[in-house]
Amino acid sequence: MENLKATLSMRQGIGILVSTLLGSGIFIVPAMIASEVGILSIFCWILIIILMIPIAITFGDLGAKYPNASGAAFFVESAFGKGIGKAISFFIFVCYSYWSTCCYYYWC
Repeated sequence: MENLKATLSMRQGIGILVSTLLGSGIFIVPAMIASEVGILSIFCWILIIILMIPIAITFGDLGAKYPNASGAAFFVESAFGKGIGKAISFFIFVCYSYWSTCCYYYWC
C-alpha cells in the first residue's frame, strides 16, 4: 500500500468516467432507445459521444491535477465550500444507490 502513487493521469480519469457512466446500463439503455426511436438510436449514440468528449476531458484533467477519492464532490467542495460538497456527496450516494434500482424496476 505504501508504494501506491496518489496520481491520476487524464487518460485514467477519462477511463474511470466512461466506465462509471456506462456501467451495467450498457446492456439495458441501447434496447430502450432503439425501441423508442428505432434506427435513429445510432445517431443518438453518436451525438451523446460527441457531447461527452468535453466533459470526459474536463473530469480527466481535474482528476489528474487534483487527485482525491471523493471525485466530483471534491471539486464541488473546493469551489463552493464544505456544506454544498457534503450535499453533493449525499446526492451522488443516493443516486448511485437507488436510481439504478428504480430505473430497472420501472423499465424491466
